[in-house]
Formats: sequence, C-alpha cells, structure tokens
Amino acid sequence: MPKPNTRTYKVTFRPDALPGVRAVGPIKRGATVEVDAAEALRLVNAKGLAFDDTAEKARAEAEMTASAQPADAAVPPPPADAATAAEEH
Repeated sequence: MPKPNTRTYKVTFRPDALPGVRAVGPIKRGATVEVDAAEALRLVNAKGLAFDDTAEKARAEAEMTASAQPADAAVPPPPADAATAAEEH
C-alpha cells in the first residue's frame, strides 16, 4: 500500500506473463495494483509484472533516482592537526 502523499503507479500481472504462475503474492493473474515507485519497479523487474503505461516506468525510475540523491548537506571541515592549530593561535 502506498504511503500518503506519494505518487502511485499501476502495474499489471498480464495474462500472458509467467506461464503457469497463478499469482504473485496477493496479485492474481490479470489484476492491476497501484503501488509506490519502489514497489512498482520491484514488481516489474523482479516479479514479471508490467507498467500499464510505458511513460510510468520512466517516471518511477526518475523518482527513485531523485530520492537516491543525497541532500545538500554541509560538508564538515577537515580536522585540524595539532601543528596547524598551534600556528593559527
């Protein structure tokens, strides 16, 4: 189930996917589920489901790439060694 205030993506367990498999977890053949980007990509890449819209895959990948980027955090200054500290004072 997607978290509040996050974009969701529809993925489908298509009838022609994974012959012989009747369900992927609670998702039955022919069913469509709406999940967050990480779960959608996992279901498509690891479980054989498909995005309903090809543009959705690109948006989900872009969302995951953006969330993997570190925030602009201030980089702490390098530790001063004893010699440098003595010269400055």
